[in-house]
Amino acid sequence: MSHLSRRTLGKGAAWSVPLAAASASVPALAASQPRDPKQLTKEEVQSGNCARIAEAMTFDGLRNYSHTFGGYADANMNIAVTIQAQGWPYAQPMSVKTYNGQGWNRHVPAPSITLPRAGGKTFKGRASLASRGRWGIRQGVPVSPNLQWRDSAHADKLDWHDATLTLPLEFSWSDDGGEHACVLDFKCELLDGWRAGAGLVRGRMWNPRITVHGK
Repeated sequence: MSHLSRRTLGKGAAWSVPLAAASASVPALAASQPRDPKQLTKEEVQSGNCARIAEAMTFDGLRNYSHTFGGYADANMNIAVTIQAQGWPYAQPMSVKTYNGQGWNRHVPAPSITLPRAGGKTFKGRASLASRGRWGIRQGVPVSPNLQWRDSAHADKLDWHDATLTLPLEFSWSDDGGEHACVLDFKCELLDGWRAGAGLVRGRMWNPRITVHGK
């Protein structure tokens, strides 16, 4: 037979109310925490959510470029940058393609560069990746293309300062959700332009970013 009095039971009931209220407040507190936009969920990755993947990408390693002006020849440009998504929910090999004007890469949009100090003149061209293969997106994908701008002879006469580079990149991967591909734009501004007497300009990129293509 139990020796608990009615008063003891009453005390226990009184204490149970705050405990229940405290446990109910835990999910509400968790829901109020802001979400880190750099962290991807498994559902976002396996559904090929390109907007979220672009938002989660960051940069590591070099962010520089070199530009060669050939006078009568078209201008050439090289960039070096490593793109990564440390918030990818699991280890993921990733391959990258650029428009190179031939083969299966023709479906990738062509790169472009716009010169705001030259009346908004825009050149388009092609990009040949210096390194190919599949890379771990968490660790970083090296992107080091050579860009050749069509119809850019005598471009050394133009002001290239603050030029905006747009380089479309097709990221493709496979997982339990199937085969996926996102065409994303790597964009940046060039802080340094053509300097008279210098055939090769080495400069810095400003405001490197990844967006969904065309945004």
